[in-house]
Amino acid sequence: MLLKLLTLSILSISLFGCSNADSSYNQTSSDPMLLSNSLLKDAELSITWQNNIPLKSDESVSKFFVVDNYLYIITDTNTLFCIDRSNGRIHFVKKFAAASLPVEGPVKDGDDLYFTVGLELLRLTPTTGELIKKFDFSETPTAPIAMNKENYYIAGPDMFVHCVNREQEYAVYSVSSCTWTPIISINATESMLVMVTSKGNVFATSPRNTTKYWRFDLGGGLEARALYDNNKIYLASLDSNIYKLGLSRGTLEWKIPLGDELSSEPVIAGDLLYVYASSQGLYAISPEDGRIVWQEKDGEKLLSRAKLRSYVFTKSKDISVLDNRTGKNLYKLDTAVVDYAATNIFDSSIYVMDKSGKLIRIDEID
Repeated sequence: MLLKLLTLSILSISLFGCSNADSSYNQTSSDPMLLSNSLLKDAELSITWQNNIPLKSDESVSKFFVVDNYLYIITDTNTLFCIDRSNGRIHFVKKFAAASLPVEGPVKDGDDLYFTVGLELLRLTPTTGELIKKFDFSETPTAPIAMNKENYYIAGPDMFVHCVNREQEYAVYSVSSCTWTPIISINATESMLVMVTSKGNVFATSPRNTTKYWRFDLGGGLEARALYDNNKIYLASLDSNIYKLGLSRGTLEWKIPLGDELSSEPVIAGDLLYVYASSQGLYAISPEDGRIVWQEKDGEKLLSRAKLRSYVFTKSKDISVLDNRTGKNLYKLDTAVVDYAATNIFDSSIYVMDKSGKLIRIDEID
């Protein structure tokens, strides 16, 4: 069996910080600013706050992301920093696991975040900082976990998705993709389970048994996780195409070639789909019809999206400011001192950081 089921237990984890406002970790930095407001003002931007994240001299950032009200940093030592986005104060710091263990996720479920850390499934409650081990896997999953109200769904190295009851933690059933290739992405709702293989096969089944609903085969393999949004699935393929499928019937709604292998998960912010195409840079695409709205050839990742503008981090370590409708480059800010940049799809705030731990939030000037 894929899982070693066990009684729930709160992890014994070193706590380096807390939500106490008196903690030395929670003080806004008085050091020189990572970027200057004089650099940002021509782009109608300003720094809202800066804080120093206490990284060790030999510690680097492996994950840097935004979910709801918090900013998260996971280092290569598997230390997790949770930062309040409103004021930059460290909400809590926890040691996830041994430094050598891989971390997959997060997967959001309600207010909680789920991470696969090595052979463990961990549930984090951001508001309290509580970290609970749900169960152990007997083998390393090949995709982040999926879940609905009733079950967990785990993609195993045996090429099966294993369904486990959430409350009583018993195995319900297992279903294969029938192609005997690794399953790299799964998604579960109350009415459907979707699995995607590295070969580019997409399957939909019942979330309660092995009944298969539909299958769609892409023209190439996949490395990137699928994006699920509003009963649609977007797949960035190594055949250079971005695909949009309707989840109800698995019908192809559009397929757009972008000129290079696609190996990064696409993201949606506002009414634009952002896709990174390596040598072709970052594309902004209309999710409705697949129309390419603009292309930033030096673009590497979306920083954030405002009503009129998109902020893009480039391969040259610039912040590129683009008009959402035309793609016109309005400003290009030299931010060579920046080493890490987060993608924020929740609002227009920008979060960047350097190797020493200087972290800043940048916002549009009202």
